[in-house]
Amino acid sequence: MIDAQIEALLESQYQAIRSGQPFTLAPEQFGISGSKSKDAHELLFLADRLSSILTPVVPTAEFETQLRDELVGAATPPLILRWRKLPAGTRLAARLGGITLTAGLALLASRRVFSLLGALNGSRVKSPKAVTLPANPLS
Repeated sequence: MIDAQIEALLESQYQAIRSGQPFTLAPEQFGISGSKSKDAHELLFLADRLSSILTPVVPTAEFETQLRDELVGAATPPLILRWRKLPAGTRLAARLGGITLTAGLALLASRRVFSLLGALNGSRVKSPKAVTLPANPLS
């Protein structure tokens, strides 16, 4: 965690970079010494390198509009457009998952239907008990 002294040093470097002035302060002027001084020097060097390498970029009006719409949620693209933007592997996995789910539900439903039909069929067609008649009724 960055302590208040290093944070103040980095803030002053940021202000100098932002205003276009050279940063000449040292960590020792902020009361930073020892291993914290080494860490502060590394952070100062990193910030200085980033400020010299990175160039400011002005976003286009189209990008600003798109970002605003995405953040506000004004215009959500239709589902088919979002589906087409997905990677091919993700779409394949979703298709296989959908097929598997559909087949599983169909199997469960068909088992339930067949068991109900079997129960209904079994209650309707009961075989009557065999009645045996004597061979000679007069005897």
